[in-house]
Amino acid sequence: MVHDPFPDAQEYVLIPQFGDAISEAFVEIQYDDPDNHYHRAERIMVPGTTTADVSVRIALLDPAKRDVQLRFIFIGKDQSVKSGAFFTPAATIVPMRP
Repeated sequence: MVHDPFPDAQEYVLIPQFGDAISEAFVEIQYDDPDNHYHRAERIMVPGTTTADVSVRIALLDPAKRDVQLRFIFIGKDQSVKSGAFFTPAATIVPMRP
């Protein structure tokens, strides 16, 4: 068993729903807890051919501070780039759509 030093975590399941026109997608994750001097930034690449859900776990020092920000970036097979704004998900299951 691995001991997790963080008292809590925010977990998300991202569901790829981007279809055949996307060659790859990226999930950018940001979390800030300035009171505890904790910042986390991460980028996850998701192949365009995947249908598997993507699990994301963000450790929290302050269980009351759960404001994780996500952003999706989609790269089309035609090399187009569609980048959304950062958002705070309303639920822990999040569809990935261009």
